[in-house]
Amino acid sequence: MNGFKSNQRKEEELSFLNTDFFQLCYGFYRARETMENGEKSQDYLVFQEENGTLAFALCDGVSLSFYGDAAAKFLGDKLVAWLMKQDEILFEEGKALFHAYLETLTEEATKHIEAVPVNSHLPELVKSVLEEKRNNGSEAMFVCGRIDALSNGLYRLFLSSGGDIRVRFFSDNGEEVYQSKLETGVRWSTKRGLIGEKANIVIEKSCAFHKLLLYSDGLALLDEKEIGSDEIKEAISQSLATSESDDVSLLEITL
Repeated sequence: MNGFKSNQRKEEELSFLNTDFFQLCYGFYRARETMENGEKSQDYLVFQEENGTLAFALCDGVSLSFYGDAAAKFLGDKLVAWLMKQDEILFEEGKALFHAYLETLTEEATKHIEAVPVNSHLPELVKSVLEEKRNNGSEAMFVCGRIDALSNGLYRLFLSSGGDIRVRFFSDNGEEVYQSKLETGVRWSTKRGLIGEKANIVIEKSCAFHKLLLYSDGLALLDEKEIGSDEIKEAISQSLATSESDDVSLLEITL
């Protein structure tokens, strides 16, 4: 089994992993101010690959909610575990199954958030505000998916997204063939489940792309650009160099 779970207090330099079926490139970086203050990233990246099945999730906590980093990690881990357990029906009825699953998480997620401690070193007024936010739950934007390598050499895909995490597909000649809509009003809440319109769902029973790239809004510099390893490295460096930088996480999957 191959896999990765980001440590929200630690950077993961751009790394590469080749399996029998996938080539993976991934990285995880806290915002400059977050690093300087020793705080957690609001992003969370996780993936797992076994026997030609790859499940992945990239989640971005909503900072105005109660400790969005906690929602991002909870949701990411749950989504990957759920996706790995699915079978062929995911590629037939995945839209209904996925939305139903999101709603089942709220009870456990609410208990999880109730147990998250507030930093004892914070001023009393800040603690009070955080406790009020706790009552409304914690929120995260997300992208998750599953790719299966089939016996005929083809691949099938289930993918869902909500929020402003970027999703881009490329053909084998580097041409971009799909880019997700950015819908910041669509996100997941530990208290309310899915907020906004239904999550975007993509199902391909025979993948018409060669490469899939996911990245958080901290790498918005990559938007509309042709993608290669040099462009990704340059965008990461530029993004983290600014004082107002945001957390950066990315996953590139080549079939």
